[in-house]
Amino acid sequence: MLKYNDIRSLLTQAEFAHLRFECRMDESIDIDMSTLLRLRRRMRTAARHVLQGRPSIFRKMFEPSLPADPLALKRYQKGAPAFVLCPAVTRSGRYAKGELLQLEVMLFGDVHAQMLPLIEVFLSLGAAGLRLDSGRFVLERVTSSDASGVFLEVWNTQVVQHSPNIPLLDLGWWLGGQAQSCCQFELEFNTPARLLTRGKPMFTPEFKHLYPFMLRRVTSMLYIHCGVELDPLMFEMPDLVCVENKLYWHDWRELRGDSGATNPLGGVRGSLHMRGDVAGAILPLLQLGSVMNLGKNAAFGAGSYRLSCR
Repeated sequence: MLKYNDIRSLLTQAEFAHLRFECRMDESIDIDMSTLLRLRRRMRTAARHVLQGRPSIFRKMFEPSLPADPLALKRYQKGAPAFVLCPAVTRSGRYAKGELLQLEVMLFGDVHAQMLPLIEVFLSLGAAGLRLDSGRFVLERVTSSDASGVFLEVWNTQVVQHSPNIPLLDLGWWLGGQAQSCCQFELEFNTPARLLTRGKPMFTPEFKHLYPFMLRRVTSMLYIHCGVELDPLMFEMPDLVCVENKLYWHDWRELRGDSGATNPLGGVRGSLHMRGDVAGAILPLLQLGSVMNLGKNAAFGAGSYRLSCR
């Protein structure tokens, strides 16, 4: 069975960047979690507009190819974007015209190849707005965290930069700063996690239901974007005891169909407290999931959770 340090060693080649996109609002807008979680369609539309004529870049950003290896096709799930939006750290509320909105993004894998196209997408999104009716902004600058946690400027609107100098971090190093073992842990979902099984949502999952989603999400992200092969079969879930399950279903928006009828759309929120020895490979899996999100629409902020080890 894999041990914690085995995972750390494998992930020294898995690079990422922690970015902040600093956006100056062009008009007033009320921003809540729903606004931020609904950016998928608007970002894809912005990307199609600005990346027209470069379909391979669009596909790499939003529709990465499935693995060509037949064995990998069985091991890993369909490719997802290399970036992960972090709406849970964004301040909700009223933003006046001229106020600064900071949007945080984790970018995994080939950071330098995807950085400038992602900036182009945010520039186009700013011109279109966060919503159909409002939310236009000007992207002023982008900063990136170095190993000490200091955010350094890597791009600004005043200077054309063809190759931004981005501080690169690796997930093996990142895991070194996390807890190496624990006997109890708690998952607290900051944004709704939409978990589908055979096309149907899971309303009150237990940890044994969350675990496969977490396993597929983390291993496929590492394989597709970072070139790290972790066979899901190498991860054995230890015996755990549920101390307290306070997960609940939360409807956060309504979808309007062609007939005019509305259907609620939601996901799992709340917390789950588990007890058991998670000193092996499952602990880094939990930790990596906390920066990659979980479930449907994870790349755009859904299924964000905080992990607390005791």
